[in-house]
Amino acid sequence: MKPFKFLYLFESEKYILTEIKILDEDLPRGKKYFWLFFNTIDQSFMKLDFQNMEDGHREFKQGSLTFDNDHGIIEFHGCKISMNNLSHLAPSSSFRTKCTNYLFEMFGVTTVMELNLK
Repeated sequence: MKPFKFLYLFESEKYILTEIKILDEDLPRGKKYFWLFFNTIDQSFMKLDFQNMEDGHREFKQGSLTFDNDHGIIEFHGCKISMNNLSHLAPSSSFRTKCTNYLFEMFGVTTVMELNLK
């Protein structure tokens, strides 16, 4: 059972996007970081396939994210979704539980550690 922490958190009315880091020094870099897109309407997760990063920009197989300290815009499947950058806040307990359950099902990860980025 490996602990994890939230690195980035973006929210809109219908969606939550987060980057999670698995806290295991033995894991290769490519298996430590996960970007998860959560649909609050149907309560489903989609793991984004990370490809590249630059300051304020991330590329995924499914699309891209551009962000600053306050906002983010994710583009994929022909849509642009504007989100608030809430990375300086802890996710809700409900969302933490959903992530824990998803990560446990996918990877055997069960412990959440918060990271407060300021």
